[in-house]
This record gives sequence, structure tokens and C-alpha cells, in this order.
Amino acid sequence: MASLFDLPAEGGEASSLFDFSIEDEAPPGTFKKGWWSAIYGAGVAGSRFAKELTDRIGWEESSSILEGAYTQWAEEAQKYAPGEEPSFLEWLGFAAGTAIPYGVSSLALQALGGIAGTAVAGPAGGVAGAIAAPSALFFPIQAGANIIRQEEQGQEVDLGKAMGAAAAQTALEVGLGPQRMLAAAFRAPLAARRALPRMGAGLVRGAGEEAFEEAAQSEIERAQAGLPITTPEAAQEAAEQAGYGAVGGAMFGAGVGAIAPRLAPKPLEAPPVAPTAEVAPSPL
Repeated sequence: MASLFDLPAEGGEASSLFDFSIEDEAPPGTFKKGWWSAIYGAGVAGSRFAKELTDRIGWEESSSILEGAYTQWAEEAQKYAPGEEPSFLEWLGFAAGTAIPYGVSSLALQALGGIAGTAVAGPAGGVAGAIAAPSALFFPIQAGANIIRQEEQGQEVDLGKAMGAAAAQTALEVGLGPQRMLAAAFRAPLAARRALPRMGAGLVRGAGEEAFEEAAQSEIERAQAGLPITTPEAAQEAAEQAGYGAVGGAMFGAGVGAIAPRLAPKPLEAPPVAPTAEVAPSPL
């Protein structure tokens, strides 16, 4: 039986996780397919947003380069789209694969931003850095996805609407789930608990918050593209995104629960008080 971490390659042998190639007979899910779906998807959305900006600024050469990148990545991304009716294990592998590239990169940036902010301005700077760093990664990707969604509906691109929706989606991204948990670690020391209870609590909170976050982001994306958000189709799309979010949130919530105390600021200790010498009463 093939591993969830592999896809069939030419000749029937499993290919490497980091192999870009994919065959038409690949199963509808699996970890590797999700991995590259997330990477190409981010490239497609980010390049589409950058192209829209360069078009409006008038940088024709840059816009032409981005147009080529967007077109090529969009074609490749189609190869890694989830298939119809995957089994549960295939879906689970795909969900985990889509979560890891973005989750690792965003949390790594967040940790670096928090550490740098703490060094500059203490706990307040740590929280600010931990919020700003992943926001800079997520905002252009989500803005590009919103633009693509508008175009799919045959609309003229409304950059302001796409960016406004992306701002709300970014606030959800950093305000819930593992990102919220990691940012909070830079504010104050966490309760002293053993690693396993911390990981368990992080898993539950991460799964729940990330599921809500992904569903809400899906509804915002639909609304800014002029699509209804109360139909059965909208509910199904939100539920699918919530499922993907729950898998990634559980994975990274547990991880953040384990490492966050190491990033927390040390409680300040009061300076030692020098003993005062007792003065003997003077005789009358």
C-alpha cells in the first residue's frame, strides 16, 4: 500500500516528497499533493496581487514578468487540486499537506518578529512583532485570492474591496488559532504546566479557533466577490475550509503549546534589598 507521503511516479515507484512532477493517475488526496497545492496556491495568489499593483503603478516590465509567473503557477496548481470524493485518509493527508508550508513559514516569521520586537521594545514590542510578521505574509496572499475570486465571477477587479476583505481576513488569521497563542507568549509568562497538558490544550484550542477562522475567511472571500453567504453551497464551502483549518490548527496548536513557554519573557525579579544595620539605642 502506498504511503500517504508519496505519489505514484513513472514506472509505478513512489516519488520523493520534494519531487515537482505528478502523474495523472495520482490519487485525489495525499500529503504530497496538499503540500504542493499550498505552495503553488500561495504563489498564484501573491503574484496576482503583485501584478494588480504593478499594473496600477504603470510598471509594465514588472507586470509582464508577474503575468508569466502567475500563468505558469496557475497551470501547475491545477495538477495538485484535490480530486473528487477522496477517502478519509486521503483527505486527511491532503489537509495536513496544505497546512504545513504556510503554517511553518508563518509561525517561524512570527517567532522571529516576536523575538526581534522583544529585543527592541520589551513585551509590547514582542507582541507587535509577532503580529506584524505573519500579517506581512498573509495579507498579499489573501488579497490575491480575493482578486482571483472576483475574476472568476466575471467582475471587474475592485482592488479596494479585495484589500479591505484581506485586512479583515488577516486580522482573523493573527487573532485566532496558533498565531494568537504564539503572540500571547511574548506578552507574559504562561501558566506553569507540564508539556503534555500544554500540547493537549493547544491542540484543542488551535483546532477550534482555526476551524472558525477558516470558515469566516471563506465567507468574507465570497462576500467581497459578490457571492451569497447563506446558501447551501456557501455552507458547504465554509465547512470544507473549517475541516482543513481544524487539521492544521490541531497540528500547530500542539506545537505552539510545547514551545511557547520558551519564548515567554522572564518574570522580573525584585532587586535584593540590602540589610539595614540595627542602631543600638543611645543611653540617656
